[in-house]
Amino acid sequence: MKLHPMFPGLLLVGVLVVPQPARAGNDTAVVGSNVLVSSCSQLTVTATFTGDDNRDGSTQVEYNTADAWPGTVACSGISGGSPRQCLVPDLSSGQSYWVRVTFSDPDGVSGPNPEVLGPYTLPSCGADTV
Repeated sequence: MKLHPMFPGLLLVGVLVVPQPARAGNDTAVVGSNVLVSSCSQLTVTATFTGDDNRDGSTQVEYNTADAWPGTVACSGISGGSPRQCLVPDLSSGQSYWVRVTFSDPDGVSGPNPEVLGPYTLPSCGADTV
């Protein structure tokens, strides 16, 4: 601190305010995932999120016949905007499946992560009926 040169009784206190640009939403905020039984042998998984403006995050989808993990990886490294989708093909008709969706982002992830959904039971295919 020093005295003002023109007003000797006035004390100068320096405060520098530097405006910062608005921070982009680079972290991933999980909104939620859903699973659609899209056929007798396929599930469609949709993973919705906000943020990740710099698009360095990714999503992985696994499935299993029990709520036990790790499972079989159906899609890994899904990137891009929201929502992200994964088709889980070649499943057994009449079987029940659990799905786990995991978001990764070096800037951080908030919300439910990983998400475990299920069970989803696939209907019998036409050739499976007796």
